[in-house]
Order: sequence, then C-alpha cells, then structure tokens
Amino acid sequence: MGFALALIAFTLGWCLMPIGLPFFFISICKRRFKGFSSMGINIAICIDVLCGILYADFLNWAFVKKGSSHLYGQSPYRTISEDTGVIFYLGMLNDWGERLVRLLDYLDPYHIQKALGMSVPEVIVPLPRRILRFAVVLLCFAFAMLNIAAVMYFLFIFVLSLKT
Repeated sequence: MGFALALIAFTLGWCLMPIGLPFFFISICKRRFKGFSSMGINIAICIDVLCGILYADFLNWAFVKKGSSHLYGQSPYRTISEDTGVIFYLGMLNDWGERLVRLLDYLDPYHIQKALGMSVPEVIVPLPRRILRFAVVLLCFAFAMLNIAAVMYFLFIFVLSLKT
C-alpha cells in the first residue's frame, strides 16, 4: 500500500506541476516576494526530509557505525540534520559522520543542535567569513552538479552501447 500511495503522490505532483508552479510564481510576484524566504525554508525542509528517506541506506552506510540503535530514515518527519544530531549524541557516527558534523558547524554554527531544538548561543559571523562559507556551499553544489552530469553522461554512453 505504501508504494501505491507514493506512486499516486508522485503522479499528482507531476500532473499539478504545470499549473501549480506558474500559479506559485505569479502569486509570489503579486505579493512582492513577501513570505518568499519562509516559503523557501519550508521547501528546503521538505526536500531534506524526502532525501533523508530516499537516501537512508546510503547515509547509514556512509556515516553511521554498525549496530547503531538509531538510523537515518526511521521517521518521515525528521530532517537529515536532526537524525545526524541524534546519532552524534548517541556516539554512533563514524569518522565521515564526524566530518559531516564539523562541516555543518563550519557552515552554520551549532547546526545540529538547532535542528534538535536545543538552546544555543547566538553567533555573529563577520561578513568576510559569511562570504567564505557561502563560497564553500557554492563549491559543494558545483561539485555535486558535476558528479550528476558525469553519471548522466556515463549512463547515456552505456545506453548507447547497449543499442549497438
């Protein structure tokens, strides 16, 4: 039943997209982009939760020690950062998981603590440091896009080789 519901949701999403996206952008423009920032945060959280569920096996393989009582993707309501925080405080992140936490803390101080709803001190980051952090995010994004392009290229070549 779960697969059928996912298939229906996916189909509805694709069917509504040609109508919904233009309507979304028109309504945002009419409001002069008021509320766009909070809407963007909500969209990012939805994508984060979806990725946490879709890529749970990879995240568990890459970042969690064997035998952990808490794994990624066990809850459909938690973001990857929340799951990372729980696993971090359980002491079950492997070396790569610890690096992930350090990277998140560099980009956004106390990121996993904030994701868990903990009280954290306010950190004021100077503008040059914020620019550097944004550059790191853009570099990571560019690297991810290049990886996706490379995978798509090799899949295309593979499919072409099957036809010949």
